[in-house]
Amino acid sequence: REQEEVERQRQVQEQREREQTVLRDQEELERQRAQEAQQERERQERTRVEQQRELVEAERLRQEEEVERQRQAEEVAVIAAEAARTEFELVQSATALIQQALQQVWNRPPSARNGMRAILRIRMLPTGELIEASITQSSGDSAFDRSAENAVYSASPFAELQNLPINVFNTNFRTLTLIFEPEDLLN
Repeated sequence: REQEEVERQRQVQEQREREQTVLRDQEELERQRAQEAQQERERQERTRVEQQRELVEAERLRQEEEVERQRQAEEVAVIAAEAARTEFELVQSATALIQQALQQVWNRPPSARNGMRAILRIRMLPTGELIEASITQSSGDSAFDRSAENAVYSASPFAELQNLPINVFNTNFRTLTLIFEPEDLLN
């Protein structure tokens, strides 16, 4: 009987030890899971922080690129405006020289009257040499029309045109429309 009691106590002791082992194993497992969960949270937080940093950096770079793009666009606009202004000045200057040359040689006929108007189209070479002059709108007075045509031939070549850049010449002077009006007459 004593031996049975000892055996029973031994079994109870073994049962307690098994339960304690299971309990320790469960606690260890829970501790490991908690540690792994903490590590996973920390990893996710690091990832989130890194992604946020990358987003901030990408936005900074985007803004820098936008500022640079705007700066370049403004620079191009300034250069284009300067080129347009220079071209305008060249065209104005050459046009004034052509008008002056025509005024110096135009001999209006006695039949010229205020309100008359002859329109000529002229074609020129980049050297300023005249290729062709034709009346596109007659004044109704052949002597007036002929005097305008003669003035164009007498004033040519327009040597100042050879100093223009070819693109300016082609755009503005290769074919040119001239209007002859005797508006300064007293009659």
